[in-house]
Amino acid sequence: MSARGLAGLLAAALALTPLLAGSAALARDASPAPAVAPSAAPSAALADDAEGERIFTAARRAWDGSAYPRYTTYTVGVRYEKGSRTITRHYATYEDMRRNLVFARDFSPEEEADPKTPHGTNIALGPFVINPDHPEDPIGPLALGINQDYGIAPGSHPIKALDDAEEVANASDLPTIGRTTTAVRDYDVRLIGTETAADGATLDHLGLTPTHDPKRLKLRELWVDAKSYVVRSVLLASNFNGSPLSGVAWRVDYRIVDGAPYLDTEKAQAPVTYRGQGTLRDVTIAFTDVKELAQLPWSLQIGIHPGAWITDP
Repeated sequence: MSARGLAGLLAAALALTPLLAGSAALARDASPAPAVAPSAAPSAALADDAEGERIFTAARRAWDGSAYPRYTTYTVGVRYEKGSRTITRHYATYEDMRRNLVFARDFSPEEEADPKTPHGTNIALGPFVINPDHPEDPIGPLALGINQDYGIAPGSHPIKALDDAEEVANASDLPTIGRTTTAVRDYDVRLIGTETAADGATLDHLGLTPTHDPKRLKLRELWVDAKSYVVRSVLLASNFNGSPLSGVAWRVDYRIVDGAPYLDTEKAQAPVTYRGQGTLRDVTIAFTDVKELAQLPWSLQIGIHPGAWITDP
């Protein structure tokens, strides 16, 4: 081969070198990524969601299978800080657990023992009230069912308030104080983690996000016994049927009696402000003196009046 021909071959080879290098680079870019890398995080998230749904479904079934006595009497106590004072009120309450009917006195022993005259005088000017009177206790009487499930139990019925003990025999068109029956897909459920209760029990901590109607679907977090699937605590976006109590989140704790949840405490997660009546701090509602009954006690048939209560949502 002549020198001219050899030079031509060398030039051609040099011209092809960058093209071949580029082809190798494209081949490396097109190679599949390791299969485990893209699927690891989504698989973990899906597993957590599936486990959360399973626990929530089991908790609903466990609650639906809870056995309660026919009648229960208990005291609903409210406690809060108002200014520099601590105010407490207690309301004797009775519930027909089989039919979810609640009676409650609308005067507490504290008010009967030491009645107060409200500050201010109602002076009407057309539709307006000037210098309205303000009760010492802005919350007022409470009528709350001790087996309130906030929609967890699939087979439960609304809890209703009665204004007369005689209406137990003929209950109809009564004010509902507890809304129940939650469909499973009303919430997206995820398992947040596990925690240890004060009694040593392991609790599954669930987070709930409503799939629709977030004002009605109030559940946001649940703490479920990992062995029995009994609900031990819930966090609600709101509670009760009246403002401003319904304007803050509430933590609700249950006591478990023979495998059935009974309300123990309900605690406001923020101060509650009443217009013109100040801000209430550390509002806590406790359920005490719980007793099973075979029949309606005569003492609870006295002093029960309609429409005056703060009730469950």
